[in-house]
Amino acid sequence: MRKIKKCRVYDDSSSFRFLPDEVVLLILNKLIDFKTLCLCKLVSTRFNLIVHQVDTISFVVPPVYSFDSIPPTDVGFHKKLLQFFFKPFHLLHGVVVALSKRHVPALFFEWGFFQSAIDSMSRFRRLKSLSMELPSTKKHLINCTFLYKWKIKFSNKVESFLFLSPNSVYNTAGLSNVNEIGLEQELEDPDLHEKKFDLAFDGLLDATVRYRMLMGYIVDFPLLENVLITQSGKRGSVSCSGRNIVEMRKWLCSPADGIEHKLDDCTDFPCRLSHCYVPLLKLPFSGYLMKGVTLYLMERKDLRDGDKSFMNINMDDFEDKEEAAYGEAMMEMLKKLRSQI
Repeated sequence: MRKIKKCRVYDDSSSFRFLPDEVVLLILNKLIDFKTLCLCKLVSTRFNLIVHQVDTISFVVPPVYSFDSIPPTDVGFHKKLLQFFFKPFHLLHGVVVALSKRHVPALFFEWGFFQSAIDSMSRFRRLKSLSMELPSTKKHLINCTFLYKWKIKFSNKVESFLFLSPNSVYNTAGLSNVNEIGLEQELEDPDLHEKKFDLAFDGLLDATVRYRMLMGYIVDFPLLENVLITQSGKRGSVSCSGRNIVEMRKWLCSPADGIEHKLDDCTDFPCRLSHCYVPLLKLPFSGYLMKGVTLYLMERKDLRDGDKSFMNINMDDFEDKEEAAYGEAMMEMLKKLRSQI
């Protein structure tokens, strides 16, 4: 029996032995999942070399519920945190979480896990497409029950941030009478308004962290053509692709000012705040209805006429109807907000 088992193992490995490296790479490129690719590196020396030539990675970072692995007295660790927004991503040697210059978020990764993952990812020098999903930077938001979505616009800086939070969402498709779900309006609750304001700031922090990471990846991976960094639960995402990546990389790597100064400057928070509340919002395009809808818009002060790009959100960019409903709600709420200014 031992001989039979050994033969079977030998036959399985030999099935790849006669395949050219190019064919093996084509197969591995179909895997995408970063964890699976890391396991493939352990198969053999040959596989380890070929895996690092993969050009597409999808990486989901799980939330952590215990912080025992991060000693609070680890001075070196906290120094790395303080440096996150001030140095290129590849110089940090596996920094785990981000700090803004004004706010310290809760730790949201497993220290050893994320450090190892980032160190390993840095060896994929031919990376062209990267998709990463991260939990919130705030521990209390990992299982947050509030409904909310955020959207960010940026170029060389974070220009504007849109945050939308309804109290409840209803799909009216299939209902013979919309009144079946009740059309009573929900007046704005001052306590709830304060909580949503804090939530909006936390959302801005999450968006900024992802934007900062995106900038680092554009510098680190010279062949990168597409990058998407989302927040768990489809709360929001930061992405860049095609010509935009080329232009951003050209700006980041230009000798003027230096990359560290640029990365420091580009993560300043937008300070101009606008707020809008609608008790009842009907969304005819998506067929949804929202109650108690709060919108916050944060913009850079040097934007003269206000950012109007959010008013033309492409509804085809959303994966499902509920996502499209939030996109439609953002456009409608932004129109109401602009009409008030």
